[in-house]
Amino acid sequence: MSIPQPPTRLTLLESVRRGLASTRGDLGQVTGLSRSVVAQVVSELVAEGLLIERRVAGPVRRGRPTSRVQLAPQQGLAAGIDVSHRHIAVILSELDGRAIHEQEIVFDVDADAAATFRAARRLLDAAIARVGVRGRRLVAVGVSLPFPVVGVERVVAPVGHVPGWAGARPHELLRLEPGTLLIVDNDADAGAWGELMHDDDARSLLFVKVGEGLGSALAVGGQVFGGAHHMAGEIGHVLVPGSRLPCRCGGAGCLDAVVTRAVEPDASASEIEAAGTALGGVLAQLASFVDPDVVVVGGTVGSDPGPFAEWIATGYNALASRIHHAPLRAAVLGRRSELRGALDRALGQAWHALATPSPYVLAR
Repeated sequence: MSIPQPPTRLTLLESVRRGLASTRGDLGQVTGLSRSVVAQVVSELVAEGLLIERRVAGPVRRGRPTSRVQLAPQQGLAAGIDVSHRHIAVILSELDGRAIHEQEIVFDVDADAAATFRAARRLLDAAIARVGVRGRRLVAVGVSLPFPVVGVERVVAPVGHVPGWAGARPHELLRLEPGTLLIVDNDADAGAWGELMHDDDARSLLFVKVGEGLGSALAVGGQVFGGAHHMAGEIGHVLVPGSRLPCRCGGAGCLDAVVTRAVEPDASASEIEAAGTALGGVLAQLASFVDPDVVVVGGTVGSDPGPFAEWIATGYNALASRIHHAPLRAAVLGRRSELRGALDRALGQAWHALATPSPYVLAR
């Protein structure tokens, strides 16, 4: 029998973690692996204390009794941090994904990167202190940011002039304890990931965050697609005919500027209508080109079935009705898609690290 390589181990472990499989038979169906390979790898993961396998009570039928597979309890924690233009949110969880603390504060993020990460670190430390998790290590932290994040080193590359953010390095600014894993994503990418993890029927989706600015992302085949320059799915700087509103990118008439204006407290009904129908129309055109399973509207607007969301649907359906289009829906997680997506990315990396100490893992 060939020795299973790390991707096989991680694929099986991830299938259990995400709730896609709870028996050896399920694992075989989900992964396409043979019964013998599944049996071997599950036995290894149980022996290593990463999985628990318990026989299901009930009458025994011909063949092997049915057993349930689940994650084994681990002495560690994971966290997600959502940094938006006007707030910072933190969620702390057990490694099985059970949230144990969540908090959000208002913060002017655009003003300064260093101050933002200091505030995020204080919020994270306060969360750990509040739940009283002495002796339990923070294994991984996922962070979502309202700017593009590029390169292997995950450097911030904002569009336009944002003081203190260009070239910011989250790995240096957050100052986590040595050995703690840090995963940094753009907020729309994190939101798309969060929605993927909570929608078993969607393997591809177009996600748009509408609220404190406009962000968007594309997921294909169960993975967020970043593109060659980490800008895939970005629609904020599509031009809106007739608009001359100044945009944070330095130009004028961008969809981001129109949407940002429409979410201000003093926005008029006509501004909300114009922004909603413009955004809906852009989403419909992109859906026609990409053909995703679903188009998801998240952020504060996506979680509020108010006039703005209604105008987005109107603009979308006006074009989508001409040909078959993906359904448009509000985010399953509401305005928490980015936070939960950042947490899930951290959890995935945490279990990857836990599974790494194995004779089957190749040296990097």
